[in-house]
Amino acid sequence: MKRWAIVCAFLLVGCGHSEPAPEPAPSFDHTSIPTTDPDGQQFTFDDAATFPNGLRIQINEITAKDTTKDKDSSEIHGAEGTDGHIVVAEVQVTNDTTLSLAGEQLQVWGFYGNVGAPKVVDASGALGDSFQGQIRPGERVTASMGWAIPADRTDDVTIMVQDNIPGHQPVRFTGPVK
Repeated sequence: MKRWAIVCAFLLVGCGHSEPAPEPAPSFDHTSIPTTDPDGQQFTFDDAATFPNGLRIQINEITAKDTTKDKDSSEIHGAEGTDGHIVVAEVQVTNDTTLSLAGEQLQVWGFYGNVGAPKVVDASGALGDSFQGQIRPGERVTASMGWAIPADRTDDVTIMVQDNIPGHQPVRFTGPVK
């Protein structure tokens, strides 16, 4: 009986010391308007940027649109301040790392000059505000995102991507958009 009491006491003391629970994945407001200037290594829209861990980002396509000419323009939200003028980019992520990455961990912002642009979404889901789900090693995913950018400011557009991994700086793609 004495031996049983010692084992129970050991277990009770041991139960009080456990490893801390893992930190939850960071949560970001993917629709917030950037309030700081674009930052990070600069690329053109024709380039691909690779983070130190092997995560590769590129802009497959980027175009300026006047949504007032679209039959479904009432489904687009966020471009009211630019009279329906937006820039749409297809952003591609290739995970050439050995670890899965939560798509929600990636933040993507748009700018014209140094002015942060509001993100535009639509009811159909064709324009999203973020990547979703796990991006597994070797996987390539794309997301179409839009920003409210005035028609007369598409000569200097920047798309900035941050992977939110400690020690990594954002990358930014800059150039004119037609």
